[in-house]
Amino acid sequence: MRRLERWEADVLHLPGPSGGGPKPPPARAMVLVCAGGFLLHLDLLEDAPQGEAACARAIESAVLHAADEMGRFPIELRLRRAELARRVGAALVRWRVSCESSRRLPGIDRLSRELPDRIGRAESSAQISPELED
Repeated sequence: MRRLERWEADVLHLPGPSGGGPKPPPARAMVLVCAGGFLLHLDLLEDAPQGEAACARAIESAVLHAADEMGRFPIELRLRRAELARRVGAALVRWRVSCESSRRLPGIDRLSRELPDRIGRAESSAQISPELED
């Protein structure tokens, strides 16, 4: 259980779909929360958060969802940037979550290499469900 006491979180920006119009489509993002090599929560955002404050709010929301799903908060949350750690730490202080910055987030780094391809394949092969008869 000790491995699940230390979580990682990050916002990964994804390239937006290519469009032929004059205005480029918005970039998308994934907000990941993981622990011990396990994905605890993922939010796929159609409009990527811009700036540290928006990224911190997105991470805070994802961590709250993960904590609700896991039934507990982490002892420590690692984020890639010090400013994000400061902002998210201030938001999670009431749950006694210690936020640290670390350039190395092994769980997030592994997932960041795997998930965009999987999501891209899923989107390209997704089909609309047939209508169900009453």
